[in-house]
Amino acid sequence: MKAVHGRTDRQLIVLNELNHPIGPTKSVVTEFFSFLGTLARNGIFCPVNISWTNLKTHDDMWSYIQEKYDITNNGKDWSMRSIDVAFRGYKFRLKKNHFYAYTNDEIRRAKGLPLFQNLYLRISLSIEIPKKLRILP
Repeated sequence: MKAVHGRTDRQLIVLNELNHPIGPTKSVVTEFFSFLGTLARNGIFCPVNISWTNLKTHDDMWSYIQEKYDITNNGKDWSMRSIDVAFRGYKFRLKKNHFYAYTNDEIRRAKGLPLFQNLYLRISLSIEIPKKLRILP
């Protein structure tokens, strides 16, 4: 993705009647999908301690997408929904593999997980965690 994030020229994205990307080539569309996934995993655009609906960076993400790709505003809803799906999947895998997999912070530290990540997860998950696994009071 360095090729996309470091790009100065804009790649054309063609939309169909449902405003889904279809071209100009399959490789461009695949690259675009991957690019949206990188935005979902970006801690500045999508921090894990904030839910998708509470993010204030949707317009910033759309501006960044338009810096890298020549896509009409009709594609905004589809692009944002795609990032939302990727963000939820990323957050799910992060919680499953690095939070729910261990019962306390001592074990997480022993496994080499960064403490700051655990703090963000504790803040974002404190309401969602079953009481038997909850670290915070």
